[in-house]
Amino acid sequence: MMMKHPFAATFWVFVFALACLARDVSAQAAEADFAPFVGNYAGEVMVETPTGPAKRELEVLVLNEAQGFSVEWSTDTIRADGRVKSDTYFIAFTPTERPGIYLPTEKVVRKGETIQIDPLYGDPQLLMCKIEGKTMTIFAAQLMEDGVFEVQTYERTLIAGGMHLKFSRVRNGVPTRAIEVDLKKMDQAQTLR
Repeated sequence: MMMKHPFAATFWVFVFALACLARDVSAQAAEADFAPFVGNYAGEVMVETPTGPAKRELEVLVLNEAQGFSVEWSTDTIRADGRVKSDTYFIAFTPTERPGIYLPTEKVVRKGETIQIDPLYGDPQLLMCKIEGKTMTIFAAQLMEDGVFEVQTYERTLIAGGMHLKFSRVRNGVPTRAIEVDLKKMDQAQTLR
């Protein structure tokens, strides 16, 4: 007899909700304007980790792409003992029939290399972006190897001189991390293509 994971229903409800959100509910195709977000943003914040406080240096790069836009974000965590852990994520989005809703492109070519989303190698199974006014929100959901369902939300709101980042991670319905920080907009001329 096959046992069902207790969070399988939650996972499929989330899948259904995202599918409904992304489908065409309007006969008129329109897209939110992502142009104001294009640029390079950087900042730092202190966070509490299991081994003590650590500084996180954050960078967000939003670029125009052939079929929409891409977002690349990186985090360098600098621990008190000097060790550094670096993570970088990249995703390209394309508009849907629904205004303000973007889904990941199947792949994008970057510096001669094809980058593809692959859930079997740690990429989220569900990704989407919503742009509403001055806020770009990226949702990433994944069923982890240990059966834990995790949702990460990156809410980036444009402010004078940069953007305000609000990040949250929820595992099996329990909030496990929240970070808020203002990022300064860097020299835009260096990042536009």
